[in-house]
Amino acid sequence: MLDRKSLYSSRWFALADLGCAAAGGVSCWLLPQLGSWPLALAVLPWLARLLGRRFPFRRTSLDIPVALFLLTALVGAWASYDRPAATAKLWVLLGAVFFFYAMAGQPRSNFWLVCAFLSASAASISIYFLLTNDWRVTHPDLDLINRLAFPWMALRPKLPAPAPQPNIAGGLIALLLPFIIALLLDAWRKGRVWRVLYALATGGMAALGLLMSSSRAAWLALGLALGGWLLWGLCGFLARGDLRRRVLIFASLATLLLCAAVALALRTPGGPKAWVDRLPGPNSAVSRLEIDRNSLRLVRDFSFTGGGLHSFAGLFSRYIRGEPNFIFNYGHNLYMDVALEQGLPGLAAFLAILAVTTWLLFTGKRGHELRPVILAALAVMVLHGLVDDPLYASRGTPFLFLVPGLAVLATRRAEEPASAASKGSWRRYVILAGIAGALLAAAVLATAFRRPLLSAWYADLGAVEMARVELVDFPTGQFDDGRRTAELAPAVALFQKSLALDPDNVTANYRLRLVAMMRRDFALAQTYLEKAFTADPGQRGAQKSLGYCYVWLGQLERAKQTLQGIPEAGREMEAYVSWWQVQGRPDLATRAEEMAGQLP
Repeated sequence: MLDRKSLYSSRWFALADLGCAAAGGVSCWLLPQLGSWPLALAVLPWLARLLGRRFPFRRTSLDIPVALFLLTALVGAWASYDRPAATAKLWVLLGAVFFFYAMAGQPRSNFWLVCAFLSASAASISIYFLLTNDWRVTHPDLDLINRLAFPWMALRPKLPAPAPQPNIAGGLIALLLPFIIALLLDAWRKGRVWRVLYALATGGMAALGLLMSSSRAAWLALGLALGGWLLWGLCGFLARGDLRRRVLIFASLATLLLCAAVALALRTPGGPKAWVDRLPGPNSAVSRLEIDRNSLRLVRDFSFTGGGLHSFAGLFSRYIRGEPNFIFNYGHNLYMDVALEQGLPGLAAFLAILAVTTWLLFTGKRGHELRPVILAALAVMVLHGLVDDPLYASRGTPFLFLVPGLAVLATRRAEEPASAASKGSWRRYVILAGIAGALLAAAVLATAFRRPLLSAWYADLGAVEMARVELVDFPTGQFDDGRRTAELAPAVALFQKSLALDPDNVTANYRLRLVAMMRRDFALAQTYLEKAFTADPGQRGAQKSLGYCYVWLGQLERAKQTLQGIPEAGREMEAYVSWWQVQGRPDLATRAEEMAGQLP
């Protein structure tokens, strides 16, 4: 019979911890109405260790950036215009952290069991996708997929559940497929017939789901990751067992291949933009790069606090597109979504997690046999995150820190007890020194650029306050009738503080224009808008609003020139004709009608 010390150190307790963390995190996502209660499952192993007078989780080199990430997520929950949705996402992110520590605490002997669990997860995602997706709606580009999909839809049982977006399903399957491949190779090498059959069955199902998702971004990310895996093996042969030489050769070859790919993209007709726009994702009528550029502008508006968890939809529709309707649920870019929802500090923490993970995998002295598969999964995560976001803004959020947790598992000392704090770890001191250096640099910059930074801070707070008022019931589908202008007084005061420090602050000028437009003070709105548009001519929201302001002021020729490139302007002008009549402004209804006749 195991004593208490042996029990907490056993592989079975670690597996139970992993199961509790996975169940708690997934339940938070599936059943948001339960709030934080499912996380009680994840807390149980921590409480058990505390009762056994042990540290509740295994300390890692990632503790500091993970804590900073959670802190910025807490700020993001505060900043969001939709508090219930933001709080629900906060619990899912906390569940992802519990999953990270449960994965990092696994003994190396559990690695193949973990791979078996991930293989089953990939197959389950694939089965769910195949049973729920409607290919008549998603319109795959490849004829082969259409020939397979439509007969299958006629035969399959009907599952009354919402279908995952194909690119999300494809991205998650691509992330998990390297573990199935690793499990298959290990079972084949050891002659474990049943494990070979299991890997073939789950891998075949996952590969079918990936194919039927028609997600070229996931295919490309997985292909590059597996190519990197083969390259790593080749570098090991060339380096003859010397790890430092292997890393150097790998870095050199990878850099050469990257440069060749960039050169090819630049020589392709249409350049890199043509490549990006062919990737799956949002409405094909809207360029992916356009979404990224405009998302960057939202990040600038909320650079300190973030716009809030689960906030992309309302912020993008209102302040970039100038529409009261739902357009996109998220930014289709992992890094942009983190930066928008949790601010630049949240993005910095997330990038630090990825950087330390990469560092561990390339410099650790242990886990050589496990590293290639984890590096391949990391490559899928990093590359696919550039063009879609299944891990932060969608169904894969419980797996957000899966790869970092596995990196810790693979590279730590096998005999290290869970209670060890590793206070003498040189990595921890390097990380602390890096954080101290970053804080010092931030203090120097804050001193040198005090007024612009303070102006940006007030503009950020004002934008948060304004979004809470304007987007409280988003999407309304109705143009703003100005009834809430009195509620915007705190936001206006913050914007005025911002402009007192920096008269050219784009965020404050643009938001004050919106307030002036709601108050029907179009002359004042024109002043603010022209400043904002001059400072940032690519700001789509400012361009559209300035064009509309010219319409209401009767400057139709200037309005027509300004609204070039705003495809929805003609349709909205037609809607404004009746809207202004209801508002008791026939003069503005007439101008809207005249403008509608001049726009395509």
